[in-house]
Amino acid sequence: MKLETLTNEIARRDLPPEASDSRSVASGIRLRMLVPLAATMVLLVTTFVLIFILETRHRQAEDIARTAASVDVMFREQSAEGIQVMRSIMELLLQDKNLEAALRVRDRQELLELSAPILNEIRAKNHITHFYYILPDRTMLLRVQAPDKHGDKIGRFVLAEAQRTGKPFWGNEQGPLGSFTLRVAYPWVSNGEVIGYLELGIEFEDIMQSIKNFLDVNVFVAINKSFFDRALWEEAQEKNERPVPWDEFPAVVVLSRTTPAIPAPITAYLAALNEQHSKRTFEIAWDGQVAQTIVVPFTNLRDQLLGELVVTRDITAGAYERREAVIGVALLCAIIGGSLILFFYILLGRVQRDVVEGTARLGEAQRVLTVEQFERKRAERELILQSEINIQYERLNAAITNMPQGLCMFDADQMLIVSNRRYAEIYGLGPEDAMPGTPLDMVLERRAAIGMGAETVQDYVAERLVAESSRQPSYCVKELANGRVVAISHQPMPSGGSIATHEDITERRKAEAQIEHLAHFDALTNLPNRVSFRTDLNRALSHVARGDTLAVLCLDLDHFKEVNDTLGHSIGDVLLQTVAGRIKECMRATDSVARLGGDEFAVVQFPAGQPTDCISLATRLIAVITGPYDIDGHQIVIGASIGIAFAPGDGNDVDRLLKNADMALYRAKEDGRGIYRFFEQEMDSRMQARRTLELDLRKALALGEFEVFYQPLMRMDTNKVTGFEALLRWWHPQRGLIMPGDFIPLAEEIGLIGSIGVWVLKKACAEAVCWPGDITVAVNLSPAQFKSGTLVLNVISALAESGLPAHRLELEITETVLLEETETTLSILNQLKDLGVRIAMDDFGTGYSSLGYLQKFPFDKIKIDRSFVHDLLQKPQSAAIVRAVSRLGSALGMTMSAEGVETIGQLEQLRLEGCSECQGFLFSEARRAHEIGSLLRQLDTAEKAVA
Repeated sequence: MKLETLTNEIARRDLPPEASDSRSVASGIRLRMLVPLAATMVLLVTTFVLIFILETRHRQAEDIARTAASVDVMFREQSAEGIQVMRSIMELLLQDKNLEAALRVRDRQELLELSAPILNEIRAKNHITHFYYILPDRTMLLRVQAPDKHGDKIGRFVLAEAQRTGKPFWGNEQGPLGSFTLRVAYPWVSNGEVIGYLELGIEFEDIMQSIKNFLDVNVFVAINKSFFDRALWEEAQEKNERPVPWDEFPAVVVLSRTTPAIPAPITAYLAALNEQHSKRTFEIAWDGQVAQTIVVPFTNLRDQLLGELVVTRDITAGAYERREAVIGVALLCAIIGGSLILFFYILLGRVQRDVVEGTARLGEAQRVLTVEQFERKRAERELILQSEINIQYERLNAAITNMPQGLCMFDADQMLIVSNRRYAEIYGLGPEDAMPGTPLDMVLERRAAIGMGAETVQDYVAERLVAESSRQPSYCVKELANGRVVAISHQPMPSGGSIATHEDITERRKAEAQIEHLAHFDALTNLPNRVSFRTDLNRALSHVARGDTLAVLCLDLDHFKEVNDTLGHSIGDVLLQTVAGRIKECMRATDSVARLGGDEFAVVQFPAGQPTDCISLATRLIAVITGPYDIDGHQIVIGASIGIAFAPGDGNDVDRLLKNADMALYRAKEDGRGIYRFFEQEMDSRMQARRTLELDLRKALALGEFEVFYQPLMRMDTNKVTGFEALLRWWHPQRGLIMPGDFIPLAEEIGLIGSIGVWVLKKACAEAVCWPGDITVAVNLSPAQFKSGTLVLNVISALAESGLPAHRLELEITETVLLEETETTLSILNQLKDLGVRIAMDDFGTGYSSLGYLQKFPFDKIKIDRSFVHDLLQKPQSAAIVRAVSRLGSALGMTMSAEGVETIGQLEQLRLEGCSECQGFLFSEARRAHEIGSLLRQLDTAEKAVA
């Protein structure tokens, strides 16, 4: 575009109008300024008038609110004055002995003759309209103002409160016949006895009339019809001098009105009134009159919402004055506003002339500057655009260069447009091999020459050229000569050419292969895992269906846990790897072995042949596994137990065979470990019985089936009971009483011994606290309770809840407890000892009987196992052991106790050997808690007889 044309275009689009148009522009400016100014003035005038009106109404609302408050205050004052007058009259009436005598004998006629003159007098002087005599059971004896109505029950709140408190009570209350009365009720007490009640009342209408006269307001009291019975209402209104119509309003009746005629707006308000009451203020107008009205909720003495109190004040004169004031203010504002608009109109006329002249002078100068500004802005826009293009290019180049995939793009002529660094790295291309403009066939030839598998260069180039020309997306995976694997994704472009990404997936393939391997092989031993084992077993079972046989051997390592606990898991892992190697050496080519988990292995012997072949394999496995191991300088000896099941005889599916072999393994462990056992059908029955017992045991504690029995501990020098040992029994609902030897091992195996032990501890302490003197209770502890970490807290809790002194609690442990985690166990024992609890070593002599335990921890008592007591008279060795242990305990200051004493001969021999305490059936079997008292008396009698 030429400069002259550009100048004209700018002038036409962007520059101000010519000087000839300046006047019209200035006129438009003046109009645009005057219109908002006029509108603003109108808005200000209107706002001022509205503020004036709102302020006036606000003052009136405050005035009526003050009036309503005055009504409330005056109502309270009038009520208080009426109550005081009635109370004074009451005090005088209660002193009248004639009235008292008549009330006591309930002589209605006498009361009426005495009270009628009194009512006439107080009605004339004090406006009291109600005078009642009421019996103590709240039966109406006499209405002085209506003597014919009596005998009904009075349920008014004022009377009820006077009866409840025995004191005078007063307040305003709504009656069932429509009257609203200020009432005072006094109990009439004679010689300490309430002989009746005296009640006076003032009609609410008189109080409202006083308020009207004093405050110059009208008051209307509207009560909900739900508080009245229409039949009783109409009966009462027939006797009323100024009856109140029932159907005047739908929901309310106006009980009190200080003017005969209700204003039409108030009538409309009451006609539309529902039961939602709240305080509100509004203005009403009718027949040329204006009144301010306030409505407040109306309640009785019990704060029960009865209806509404409507108060109106005539403000007709004030309303006319307010309207005249508003008109005057509006006229004044209009005059002031018009004057201001005229002033600004003249002022803007002068401004208009100056604008026209200035516009003409500036027009030419602006045209000159605009062309320069246009060119400068265009140059700036081009610089900004170029800068943005450079930034986007740098970002795109950074993204392509740093892509984890290789990228290459070819145009429609199969010439290389762009490729990134990763593309060259994958294929080992040099910078000269991936220059833009390089033909596709040259790039492919170079890649193929480097090595793309078994294909020839020509075949690979031809294959890629066909794929490029097909214009279809493609995906393929190629393995390079160097072993790398590349995934190629090819995508044609709509404008011709194509783009391809090349991703090195070698590591991903290796990871997938590793994951696949781990899914079927054990990570530690590299043996097949449970999944692979089941697959192999299923495959072998398919041959069994055609007449072959196989054997499944479940193998579990003996004492492996002790290796892990004492030498650590790292040594245990090496041991498992070594065991796996020894097992594999025993396998035939057709056999398979797997690690099922932990220290459990399984073998499939296929074909099984004769049972002797399986026995030979099992014997070989036990022998090689039992052989010693030297791992990191540690000499380790373990064993193996094996359970064997045959297919099809013991089952023809994987789960059944594994289950039966596992049951046979369980039997091998029960029978002493280090051996093999074949599955037998009775094992299944025994396992089912054990499972049933386990299920019942899990529910026994919650169902309260456990009970603690107690066996006495006798002091041998005095023949007195020193304590009782707590022994657990299970009352099974079907099997009856079960002894602890039949369920305690199972409880320890399935992890229930902890909760059972806590229950026994708390139960024994709670029952022992009732025993006489310092008789102790001994409770056995399981090794599992020491491992729980809460044993000390459980003991503290049991002692605190029961109130049993700590020195009366004795805890018995076996040597098994000290074999595991000795330092931790000794720490727990010392904490218990610090509490004051006594600690006893139970079953001493049956385990390792290490004297080091007696040196490390000062036990209070050593209990000699019953096996030594049983053979005490037959085997001199047993007597020697008892004698040695007794002397050892005596030297260490420990009490020596013997278990299982059943004969007098055993008792006398134990005395000779130095035992100080014993227990057994010779004295008593274990007894229930409620039998302890009688047992103590029985043993005491026997001791006296012996003495």
